[in-house]
Amino acid sequence: MLKYRLMSGTLLVVLLAVIAFVDHPVARLLFAGLCAFVVWASLHEYFGMMARIGHPGFPRLTLVASLALLASAFPEVAWLGGTLAQVAIPLLYLLVGFCLVFRSADLRKGLLDLLASLGGLAYLGWTLAFLVRVYSHGEGRQGALLFFFLILVTKCGDIGGYTLGLTTARRPRGNHKMVPTLSPKKSWEGFFGSLLFSALAGALIPLAAGGALMGHGVVAVTPLSGAAMGLVLAAVGLVGDLAESVIKRAAGAKDSGNTLPGMGGVLDVIDSLVFVGPLFYVYLLLRVA
Repeated sequence: MLKYRLMSGTLLVVLLAVIAFVDHPVARLLFAGLCAFVVWASLHEYFGMMARIGHPGFPRLTLVASLALLASAFPEVAWLGGTLAQVAIPLLYLLVGFCLVFRSADLRKGLLDLLASLGGLAYLGWTLAFLVRVYSHGEGRQGALLFFFLILVTKCGDIGGYTLGLTTARRPRGNHKMVPTLSPKKSWEGFFGSLLFSALAGALIPLAAGGALMGHGVVAVTPLSGAAMGLVLAAVGLVGDLAESVIKRAAGAKDSGNTLPGMGGVLDVIDSLVFVGPLFYVYLLLRVA
């Protein structure tokens, strides 16, 4: 299990490094392909769990709408409408979704399937598109470095939480659990580790980049603001982790899937990233304003 986990983790780190630091159109194509795969795989896992709960929803409709939201976030395809698409796509989704409900033999089931599908669109389709917006924020490789900052700082929170949580669990009296009925291994000590690791990463990455990360001609992240953002990303990342745990527990599933050997499903890997994308993008917009 550990061998496969290391192999999968190494592959993901290499992909992240290529996407963030290689200044070539192929790197951007790789990023687009990876985003499309993540949206498809995470929605596939989400609807698989929803089917186990009893509400299979409308997975194809949700996938099409989610990929459309993702594509509209790329500046290279501005002809899709940009901001206009963010309104048109959900509206069309609702219209088509209710038409499917109208045709359902069981209106109660049809309505619940639509609500489950709307949850998938909001939870994954809408939120993950903001990772593209972060990646495209700024000139040259500025956006890619901001994307790298977001992913690494959030994932350092996962590592810090796992490390300190595991270490303190070995004490004679163990550690202090946060929500044992939902996630038995999550502890307050682990949460402190998440805050510490993310804050350190948030401060060190701008320092390593020359003192600050830029975006659209303004300073986006300094060591001080990076440390503060690290605290916020660690906390929001934990909420994302627990949100996925709610779905898994309701579905009676240990993992969201088995797409990544040794790591479970794609949703198991990106759960802490789901909510941080929109939050960090709003932060970037406020820095420019």
